[in-house]
Amino acid sequence: MKRIKGKKADWTYENFLGRQEGIYIAGTDECGRGSWGGNMCVAAAVFHPSAEVTFPLRDSKKHTAEDRERLVELFTKDYINKGLLHVAYANIDPVTIEHGNLNELNLLAFSTAFQELKKIARFDKVIIDGDIKCGEDDFPWLDDSRGCLGTRVMTLVKADEQSITVATASIFAKVRHDRQMIELDKKYPAYGFASHVGYGTEAHKAAILQHGPIPGVHRSNFLRNLRKEGLLT
Repeated sequence: MKRIKGKKADWTYENFLGRQEGIYIAGTDECGRGSWGGNMCVAAAVFHPSAEVTFPLRDSKKHTAEDRERLVELFTKDYINKGLLHVAYANIDPVTIEHGNLNELNLLAFSTAFQELKKIARFDKVIIDGDIKCGEDDFPWLDDSRGCLGTRVMTLVKADEQSITVATASIFAKVRHDRQMIELDKKYPAYGFASHVGYGTEAHKAAILQHGPIPGVHRSNFLRNLRKEGLLT
C-alpha cells in the first residue's frame, strides 16, 4: 500500500472509553453526504477489545481507492472472519435526502447502522465522527452494560483521523459508497459516476447539463446552484 505521511489513527479515544478494561467501543462514519447523486452510506464497526491493528490507518480519503479495497480485503480475512471485527451498514437514498433535513438524516443513518451492528455484535459505547449534536437519548437501544460507567456516546470532530475504530468504519463506508457509484456508472455510462463517485466535479456538472439530472439518482436540492446560474431548469 502507498506510504502516507501524517499522524495515523490510534486507540487513544477507545482506551479513554474503557477498551483496555474490556469495554467494546463501536465507531461510525459516513460517505456521500455532500454528493450530488447516489446514496449517503454509513458504516458502523466494532473491534474485539483484544484486537490489535498492526498497519497504519488514516481517514479513508487519505488512502487511494486501491488501498481502501485492499484494506477491506485484509480486514475481512484477518479480522471479520476471525470474529475480531464486525461491520454493519445503513443507506439514505437520494429521494429521502431531497425531502429531509440532512443533519437529522445523518443521525438517523448513524443510529440505523448501530442498530444493524447490534444484531451481530456486542458494543457498550460509541464514537461518532463529526460535530453532530446528539446524546444518549438519541440511542435508547444502547443498553447499560455492567461496569460501563460514564459517557456512552462520544462525538468527535475528525474522529476518522484519530480513532482506529472510526477510521475503519470510514474505509468500509467509502468502499461501499464507491462500489455503488460503479454500479450506477454501468447503468448510466454517460455520467462518469465511476470517476467522480457522485461529487460535484466539472465533469459531473457537464454531464448533468448535457443529459439532465437522473430522477431518483441526483439530489435536486443539491443542484440548486446550477438553477440559480440559469444553467439548469
